[in-house]
Parts: sequence; structure tokens; C-alpha cells
Amino acid sequence: MSVEQDIVDSIGIVVKKAMEQNTQIYQCRVVAVNGKRCTIDMNGRELDVGYYGSTPRKNSVYPVFIPQGNTNIAFALIL
Repeated sequence: MSVEQDIVDSIGIVVKKAMEQNTQIYQCRVVAVNGKRCTIDMNGRELDVGYYGSTPRKNSVYPVFIPQGNTNIAFALIL
């Protein structure tokens, strides 16, 4: 490999890492509601997330925010 190719590859790694740390927003379907948390289906993967706003309805689709790419702190916004 050349030095130039190494630099290009390194820049690609840095950009990919930065993009993973941005807030992502998905449209997800609510599978179940339990208190102030709900279970959502996000691309075939079920996650238990908190929600803000009114109580979500089962089988409805809502935006789910994933701050810094971390699903552990994801939340739904129910308007």
C-alpha cells in the first residue's frame, strides 16, 4: 500500500466513526406498551425504550431517536 492510500483509508475510518456517533432517527412500530416504556420493532429488532408525550398506540409508527448511536438511551416521541 502507498502512503496516500493509508491516509485515505484513515480518513474513511474517522468519518465512519463520526457518523456512528450522530443522533439517528428511525420510524418504528410499537409492539407493546408498559407504563412509561414501550417495545418497538426497529428493522426486525425489538427494543424497549422510554417515550415522551401521549401514550403510544400498539401497531402505530412513531419516530425513535437514538442519541450518539447508543440504543441504550433511545426514546420515542409521541405527538
